[in-house]
Amino acid sequence: MKRASELHDKAMARIDHALIERARGKSILYQRNLREAFQLEREAALLVARTDLEPSRSVLLRSAAALAIDSGEIEEARKLAARGLQGNPPPEIADELRATLGRAEAELAKFKELYPTVRQFFLNSDDLQHDANRLAQIAFRNAYRELRPASLPAVLEVADRVARKERRARRDRAGMRVASRHPPDPDVSAAQSRRDVDLPEPLHQALADFPDQVRRCFLMRMERLSFRQVARSLRVSVDSAKSLWDEAVLRFSNLAVPGFQDLAAIDEGGEIKSDTTRKPMVGAGHQRG
Repeated sequence: MKRASELHDKAMARIDHALIERARGKSILYQRNLREAFQLEREAALLVARTDLEPSRSVLLRSAAALAIDSGEIEEARKLAARGLQGNPPPEIADELRATLGRAEAELAKFKELYPTVRQFFLNSDDLQHDANRLAQIAFRNAYRELRPASLPAVLEVADRVARKERRARRDRAGMRVASRHPPDPDVSAAQSRRDVDLPEPLHQALADFPDQVRRCFLMRMERLSFRQVARSLRVSVDSAKSLWDEAVLRFSNLAVPGFQDLAAIDEGGEIKSDTTRKPMVGAGHQRG
């Protein structure tokens, strides 16, 4: 239970950061912190899910399910809420779990209804059709984070942004290959080539399978380089550097790599921050009482 409490405290700290970034208008950092909070709370909830320690068990599963909804992880939200109801939760917690389960099932039904049209949107693009499934899933994940509820016109707008971002990233990668004959930026060449960044071994193993640009971006950010410096070194735009970082975060999250949740948050200036504040367990979703 001690480990679950520590993970919960870290999740609450990430939520605090997320709310600060949202107030500052930093939507990408808000979503990133929210995803990290979900991963931490999910890990905490699964540690106690097989026990009968109520109400902590159902409270953590309810909180993780609510964060999953907010992070666009609708299937995870459904699983976590259903698992919470399998125990013996207090009546008020059970009501909230049922409400979250119903919301997740409704959004999954909407996903199944809209997915073929959104996938076809990417299939109709000659340059993107081979990645249609992956891009459609990204579009829906982004849509569920941004939209309540998700309608087809709104989701297609998100899909169009995903398509433009993907094309821009591909152009930047092509431009980087053309420009590779030029010498690298001396300010960042040492950091970009380093392979001895102090990371947990599972992260190093996972990085070996990442695309080269994504891996290099991640390592440079771990070296405290700003997005502007990363972009200059990789010869891409700042937006593309941020996109590469987001892809690294998403890959680690999807792989559930041990040690990833313990990395410090990195802001746009490249400064690494550590969490030192511990919060008490809370009882209602991820809201504080």
